[in-house]
Amino acid sequence: MISRDIIPKANLKIRARSRNEIKKGNLYEKIPKKLSKELFNTIVLKNNCKIERIISMGHKTPKGKWYNQNKNEFVMILKGSAELLFFPDKKYPNDTKQEILHNDTKQEILHNDKTSKKTIWLAVFY
Repeated sequence: MISRDIIPKANLKIRARSRNEIKKGNLYEKIPKKLSKELFNTIVLKNNCKIERIISMGHKTPKGKWYNQNKNEFVMILKGSAELLFFPDKKYPNDTKQEILHNDTKQEILHNDKTSKKTIWLAVFY
């Protein structure tokens, strides 16, 4: 199993200073030109909900390693394409504007980020 907490994160948090203040950001900005690993940015972490931006560039989960989620996850590719593999052998090609919803009993890997171009994901854990 790989814990997402050990992978470096960039600062993308958008925080309002007061309840009446609105902050905005852009999920397509602040993306490094090169990445040695997938990049995970927590945007919102509140109660039992976490919203995360994930950037991959031709990355694959190391062979034999699985992400074992302890929460339900909704994931959508905002830009790019990739393929997810769920244990034991269920492959899901995923392109821009497609989404996948799975429960916490599934183990998943990033089977293949199809290109070396940037793939931008939005993930919601609940």
